[in-house]
Amino acid sequence: MVMVPLDVLSIVVTKTVPDGNLFSIHAGCEGRPASCVTCGSQNFIGHGQHAQRVM
Repeated sequence: MVMVPLDVLSIVVTKTVPDGNLFSIHAGCEGRPASCVTCGSQNFIGHGQHAQRVM
């Protein structure tokens, strides 16, 4: 397994999956923001998680 440092604040790599010459990186966010980046509200309503494919 190859560990790739992402060096992005609050992003944690949970696993890497090799597939021939390619590999997938599974990552997630650590913690929650203190306030909404759009409106500044501190009242969050959770709507779950969703996977997002990035190439």
